[in-house]
Amino acid sequence: MYDQFARFYDRESLNDFTPVILDFIQARRFTVRRVLDLGCGTGTFLLKLAGQGIAGTGIDLSENMIALARKKAEQSPGRELIDFHVADMAGFSLDRRYDLVTSNLDSINHLPGEDEVRRTFSRAYEHLADGGLFYFDVHTVAGLRTWSFRENVQEEDYFSFSRAFFDEETRRGTLVIDAFRKVDPRVPYYARYRETIREKAYPLAQIFDWLKAARFSTVETIGPSSNLSVEEMEKLIRCFICAYK
Repeated sequence: MYDQFARFYDRESLNDFTPVILDFIQARRFTVRRVLDLGCGTGTFLLKLAGQGIAGTGIDLSENMIALARKKAEQSPGRELIDFHVADMAGFSLDRRYDLVTSNLDSINHLPGEDEVRRTFSRAYEHLADGGLFYFDVHTVAGLRTWSFRENVQEEDYFSFSRAFFDEETRRGTLVIDAFRKVDPRVPYYARYRETIREKAYPLAQIFDWLKAARFSTVETIGPSSNLSVEEMEKLIRCFICAYK
């Protein structure tokens, strides 16, 4: 999945919600020694943690994403603290337990259906140490409704054309990216790639029920999502959720 997109992922993924979870952990005095990141992409989140001395494991279904994560890790501080694996976050099994399991940048929305989401929640629970925390963010239905746009990006060595649309009946958003990157700055030759990204949104009340069914003891929202009713959270573009084992 997204093997072509891997080459441009860091350029296109402009949002970074690392401060949301790190601020929350610090405020709660939550001790984190080892982190598991589901849908880790090119490993940016774990590499930031490794620079602070926190060990981590990243899994992603894309072989190219994992290859780039490993390449980036070779040049990063704390590289001996992290490892990456090609795996399905709805069906993986590792012989380790973690203080914190994360899934960033709406990776949960990329799962194709309810069964995969519920299995991912169960996998997260099983890989947490007792008292551990599962953190993730999701696009709400309102968030994916904003996927009705066309956007062009043009830089000296890169340009892209993006278009997105949302299907109200299925609650699925589709983003199509056509991008071109200059291969050699000395000649006007560009490599082209095209990627289609699909996400599905679920009512937040349903997500909370699935977390409880996965045996998480407490579920709460943090950051911009905190202290809001479910109805108020549904009006946000994105929701930040923590579940405790």
